[in-house]
Amino acid sequence: MLDPFSLNFLAGAVLATGTSEITKTVVNSGIHWLKETYQGSSDKVIQKATDNTNEFLNQLGEKLKDLEQENKALKAQIGVAFNEPDFIATFRTAMSSAAKTELSEKHNLLSDLITLRIIAGSETTEALAANRAIEVVSYLTGLQIKLLGLYTAFHARERNEGTYYSDEKILKSAFQPYRNLISEEGDKFHLFSMSCLTFTGSLYVGSLTMSKHEVMMYFYPNELKDIKGSKESKETKDAQINDHINSEWLFQILKDARLRRVDLSTIGNMIGQSIHNKISTVKL
Repeated sequence: MLDPFSLNFLAGAVLATGTSEITKTVVNSGIHWLKETYQGSSDKVIQKATDNTNEFLNQLGEKLKDLEQENKALKAQIGVAFNEPDFIATFRTAMSSAAKTELSEKHNLLSDLITLRIIAGSETTEALAANRAIEVVSYLTGLQIKLLGLYTAFHARERNEGTYYSDEKILKSAFQPYRNLISEEGDKFHLFSMSCLTFTGSLYVGSLTMSKHEVMMYFYPNELKDIKGSKESKETKDAQINDHINSEWLFQILKDARLRRVDLSTIGNMIGQSIHNKISTVKL
């Protein structure tokens, strides 16, 4: 029977592609940690943890190889990171999170965050945010992670008004991955408790959604301009705005997310940007 902790079994895909000694050290470190953590567990538990970790390490290995090939400074930074107690603790947290879940999006996200943590260096705001983001991932559902992508995409539109998402086709492409996303109020409160979101006002006071006029102004400015410039009565113009918005799936997403009352923390933005760039054709 093949030893589930075999180096070739667990991370053969990473090591077979001619990686550097630094990347091999990363893989070995992960394998030794996994062996220690699940020592004495059932074969079924070990197999699941091994499969989950294998996917994470493969993705991380590919990203580290890209860093190594990008320039010598980044290659050196990988070696520096794996000699820092703070980073090693964070890496083990990522390994623990990856081993516990079969969700590919979490494995990919964790490998992204570890890469960001390496690039950030030590004792920087970015490094500390990455440390916290890696801790948080284990406590988020796949839906909640995707919801952070939606919030990040929306706020990117607000910060870059007139340049980003200025075309309706681009706008719809950017939000297409969130078309069937249905969240509950509890998801938002959980993201808040995990320091991913901040509320800009009480969720129980005033309007919780963008008004239809606001949606038109932010996301359909050309249509709004045409309607306002027509010679129709105010009642007809209002009806045209209602018809346009109510027929749009994008409005339903924005209405459900209650975007105007929610902002992102540094941690939430880091997670949201990573997941959005994975699932959307319009990158941030």
